[in-house]
Amino acid sequence: MCIRDSINATNYEIPLESNIFFFYDPFNDVVLDQIVKKIITSYIKNKRSIIVIYVSPRHLKIFIKRKFKVLNTKINKYGKGYAIFKYG
Repeated sequence: MCIRDSINATNYEIPLESNIFFFYDPFNDVVLDQIVKKIITSYIKNKRSIIVIYVSPRHLKIFIKRKFKVLNTKINKYGKGYAIFKYG
């Protein structure tokens, strides 16, 4: 499912079987942190390996703060690039 609107995204329930998440500079830091918390909550309910691909990662510190493991990053001096994280 594709979520484009941050209002809808904060209300979206993460399916318990979802394990790959792709973000392309999607939201401000407050909304992204809420989404990351929802991903973690879904993990707690159904433990599995979760991969996050985050393109133009302006707020990658949110994932680090929430204990996601950094698998790979490539970010230029303008903040463009990607980060790949794993949880679980």
